Amino acid sequence: MFCSKCGKQVEADAKFCEHCGAVINTPTISNEKSEQSGITSKKVSVKKKINKPLIITIIAVVIVLIVGSAGIILFDNYNHKKGDDAIQSVKDSYFEFLPEMTVGDLLYEYYDMGENNWLYDSSEEQVEFWGTNKKDNSGMSVTFRQVDDNTVSTYSRMFHLEGEASHSITIEEFEEYIISLYAQLDNSYQNSNTTTQQLTEQATTAKSTTTTTAATTAVKKQDKVEKSKNYLPYLTLLKEVDAEYKREFGDTYIPYYQYYLYDINHDGIYELLIHFGESEADAVIQVYSIDENRDFTDLGEIGGGHTWLTEKDGKLYSNFGHQGYQVVKEIQMVGWHGVWSVVEEDVLEENGLSDYKSYGTSIVGYDISDTSAIEALCPKELLEDKPYVDGYVETYALSGHDGSNIRLYLDGDFSAISVQIQNQEYTSEVEFYAKEDFGKYIEMNFNPGVHPSSVAYVTPYSDLGVAGDVIICDIPKEISGTIQTGGMSYPVDNMKGQINCHGGTVAGFTTDYVVNGRAVGKVRNSLGDTWHVTAKNKCDNYGVTWYELWDSDDGDYYGWVDSNYIDFY
Repeated sequence: MFCSKCGKQVEADAKFCEHCGAVINTPTISNEKSEQSGITSKKVSVKKKINKPLIITIIAVVIVLIVGSAGIILFDNYNHKKGDDAIQSVKDSYFEFLPEMTVGDLLYEYYDMGENNWLYDSSEEQVEFWGTNKKDNSGMSVTFRQVDDNTVSTYSRMFHLEGEASHSITIEEFEEYIISLYAQLDNSYQNSNTTTQQLTEQATTAKSTTTTTAATTAVKKQDKVEKSKNYLPYLTLLKEVDAEYKREFGDTYIPYYQYYLYDINHDGIYELLIHFGESEADAVIQVYSIDENRDFTDLGEIGGGHTWLTEKDGKLYSNFGHQGYQVVKEIQMVGWHGVWSVVEEDVLEENGLSDYKSYGTSIVGYDISDTSAIEALCPKELLEDKPYVDGYVETYALSGHDGSNIRLYLDGDFSAISVQIQNQEYTSEVEFYAKEDFGKYIEMNFNPGVHPSSVAYVTPYSDLGVAGDVIICDIPKEISGTIQTGGMSYPVDNMKGQINCHGGTVAGFTTDYVVNGRAVGKVRNSLGDTWHVTAKNKCDNYGVTWYELWDSDDGDYYGWVDSNYIDFY
């Protein structure tokens, strides 16, 4: 080994040159290794610089990742535990209408109870269950809402028999189905082959001893509410609401689609609360009452998203719960000079909750399509002769004018009808027509060319005011024919002639009828034979050529006369 400064040979392990005292630098790559690789190694002295900010940043990122991962794990574990607790709480609770057996115990007898059958929705804070009945292969999907520590209600209900499509069922139908399962369980050894469908038919009897209908329960609580034909307008309203939303949404599942009956101001008349919404964001509760004119009146609306209704001490409450926040409000009616409206007053407000509790007892609702609760409040004799109507719409061009009108052709057993036209951008006023005032059709001033994709809602009424089922008639854009509604009038050069009655009677008609196509009107009922006349205007309408005539001698006005009764010179 040689000193790099003086070039003299030194010991292989020497730290300093014994000749000049220089520090001996040991090569990082040996000459032997360099020769083997064919690379010439040069010693380069490099002083490493430590990037302290970079190291700090890297350390911070690592810490964040570790903490974040830990947080995610903890949050996930928290939600998982919260979901498990919520699911178990539902299993340990009872249906409001069946206090004899817990939800979990009942479902266990018929459905698999694995993890895939239960789901906790943290965003909505609700529990969902779905499964297939092991006895008959029917399917069910239910969303539960905790009413209190021991009771649950159902937020949505889907059901299907084997081989059929799933569909929404009403609260009433769900209750009967669950009770049928309970009835089957009680007799499971004797009736092991009895189907759920058969037992559902038997469930009505069992239900009478287990629960009561919403109307009966409400009457027990508020026995001052009277049976009256006043409630007939509610029937009409619900039928129209149901028809409208079925047209718009078809068979699409709608989370909120219920109505409730409650005497809010304790005046002996039920208010009608319609709870509707495609989602939590647009759900509302619309409130109606009966006015002194024996018609329903709109009291306004309150928020309906994440909301359920309860009753406590004879008062009605709305319960809102979402993302740990709960607020309870008393629903009240206030009046001013005979005009009533609905308002809410805060009763309870809490935040940071892991579970929601109902304030009072949940009131029972009905699917909007199920009008049995209202019918129970109406005298039976008024509902026996239920009116019905059938009909269709045709569109006609207007002669002499731009646009078109429609004719609504009707048949059925009714005394009167109401008609409302609607499309996505337009809703007409409700028009009423007595059957005695029209023949086979009602002519309406409506142009489907301007308002496409329109329908007519037609509601029949009996002579006692009972509403029948609403029908929906599509309004076609295609023209079915022409309605003679008027024609173009143009002047002629004082054509002279005389009246020829041909042995009959000749009348002179108004401009409003001949030219404008309106109601028949006459200027003269009878014009004399051979009277001298002067024609100043001409019009073709109703398949007739008309002339507007004046007396040639004294200038008297005779109106419009059919040209077949005029002999011109």
